[in-house]
Amino acid sequence: MKQEEPGGEEPGDNPGEEDPEGENPDEDKPVLVALGDSITYGYNLEENNELPSNRAFPNLISNGRYQVINHGYPGWTSTDLLNALKENPEFDTALQSADVVTLNIGSNDLLRVLRPPVTAAATEFHSESENDSIPSELEEQMLKAVQQLTLNLQQIIEDIREQTSAPIVLYTLYNPYGESEDPYEAFMHELGEEVLNAVNEGVILPIGNYYETLLADAYPAFAGKQAELILPGDIHPNVEGHRVLANLADVALGFQAPEEEPPAEEEPPVDEEPPVDEEPPVEEEPGDEEPPVNEDPNDEEDPAGEKPEDKEETDKTPLAPKTNKGNKLPLTATSMFNFLAIGTLLTVLGAGIWVIQDRRNKKMVNI
Repeated sequence: MKQEEPGGEEPGDNPGEEDPEGENPDEDKPVLVALGDSITYGYNLEENNELPSNRAFPNLISNGRYQVINHGYPGWTSTDLLNALKENPEFDTALQSADVVTLNIGSNDLLRVLRPPVTAAATEFHSESENDSIPSELEEQMLKAVQQLTLNLQQIIEDIREQTSAPIVLYTLYNPYGESEDPYEAFMHELGEEVLNAVNEGVILPIGNYYETLLADAYPAFAGKQAELILPGDIHPNVEGHRVLANLADVALGFQAPEEEPPAEEEPPVDEEPPVDEEPPVEEEPGDEEPPVNEDPNDEEDPAGEKPEDKEETDKTPLAPKTNKGNKLPLTATSMFNFLAIGTLLTVLGAGIWVIQDRRNKKMVNI
């Protein structure tokens, strides 16, 4: 049986579930379709992980103004998401109703390469002074994973575009490992700094440029802040980390909190109509030289006398329209993108791994 999440409402990808008051407040909201892995899902934000968390970043975007269809699944790689887009009709149905799409995928493509037993060899490399070379198995698998991610990500965005023209907010990959005294975490941090930077710069950003997506650059937002934004002993964002991810989407979408409403509420008191009822008996004409003549009832006042009604309120300034134009990326890639991106990436990735080895050698020399 499904258990309710803390707070009484079941989160996630079931828009249209019964509302306690008999109404569904999401019916009139624009739709946000969130595609991704456990980060999009909000993994480990709740006591159990049976359903996507209401505190995951898709639900926080634009102060919760969207009806969220959360298609984030723990453990998914870009291959898993691509297969679902091709085979699961629920994804097509969701995308066809989308006003915004978020896409955060690729972390597991790389993390799966670094699972045991490969990680055991990696940790051994980092801790033993006699072995200063990264295992060839790790290097080969990492390059293959990056190559596959490149091809998958292009196809994923093309499949999304077949169903909707809604803006796509594309996230870069953050490094979940901060600097550490632990040999394994220190190795993962150093490898992540080199590999993730290469993947973001050589794969995600160029693909985003080509397909004119909106950028949500998570990598610098988390750099050096892992202790503040990542759950302890975990690689997933905490609540504050999810707020950061949501804020990145807000910037990309050009969303601003509606702080301009209070001035609009102050306008009605400007219409001062009560004094109009008091003026007819006073009937003073500025510039008239016979004030006492007011006693003669046969004298008529100048019909052109001033009335406050003649001053119509025309200074009502409308609120500045909200723009949906985020930091859209320019169209810069070519039809040879696949080959250029992969070739460039392999070069950069190889250079990055060499840098790690070189740093390791220098540390050994200093010791």
